This record gives sequence, C-alpha cells and structure tokens, in this order.
Amino acid sequence: MELIKRRERLEIVGAESLIVPRPWLPLPYTMPRPLTLLLCLFACIWGVTGGGCAVSRHDQVREASREVQGVLDDQLKAALAAEPPARQARVERLTSIKYQLSAANVALGAVPHVLRMPAERETAYTFLEEVYSTLSWNARLPVEAAARPLPVNPLPGKLHFADPPPGR
Repeated sequence: MELIKRRERLEIVGAESLIVPRPWLPLPYTMPRPLTLLLCLFACIWGVTGGGCAVSRHDQVREASREVQGVLDDQLKAALAAEPPARQARVERLTSIKYQLSAANVALGAVPHVLRMPAERETAYTFLEEVYSTLSWNARLPVEAAARPLPVNPLPGKLHFADPPPGR
C-alpha cells in the first residue's frame, strides 16, 4: 500500500477506507458535534426568549402582587366551600384584603410616574413588598386571629396607601 499526502488528508491508495486527521480546533478540548449544536441552540433560544435578561424592580414587585392574588383566590375558593356560619366572616375578610390589594396595585402602577428620584422609588418598592407580604399573611389567617397591621407609609406626602389623602 502506498501513502499519499494531499491537502491535510492521508489517503491509502488501494484501500477502501480513508484516514482523516482531526481538524484544528480553537478550543483545547473537543465536544461531540451533536452536543455542541444542541448547546448552541439552547443558548440562542435562551437569549431570544429573554431568559438571560434581568428583571426590573417594578416587575419583581408586580410578581409579588400576582402571588398575593393567587393566594387570595385559593383562600376564597376554600372559604366558599366551607360551612355557612364560618363562610360569611371569612369571605368578608378576604374581600377587605382584596380591596387593600387593589389599592396597593394602584400605588404600584403610580410609582414610576409619581416618584422621580431612584431612592424614593426604591423605598416605595420596598414598602409595597412589605404590604404584599402583610396581605398574603393576613389572607392565610383564620377569621378569629388578629390581622397583622399594614406597614407605616415611608413617603407620607407622595404615596397615599395606608393613610387617606388629606381633606377626605
């Protein structure tokens, strides 16, 4: 058999198989080609769908609001399935919490438009996270237990949630 070197490939003349040297790779290791393609596809999908993007503080607090809404819905379903004597008081308490949640959601929507300073926004988001935590806590309490009070408003002149606006 005769070996002939042509363009980075060794051919064995007179044999049916080819001997091909490994191509040069920029990485010090080699991965199987299907695995490499799969990882590249995953990275592209992750980047296009926003999986690698950071979530804003506003969106984080909005997600807390959605979680409280889910807790309220679950508790309301359980309250409606209860016996009539306990049902009325529980539904009234959950309705009151739902009104507080609506007020907190309005305040959350107003934060980017009303508060211009980043420090004030951060304070408002922290306050609203505490409000959502309190509402979630109160929604899970039995009717006979005392509800946890809402946190004190850190921005009394700018964000009216726990206290009514002056003159009303």
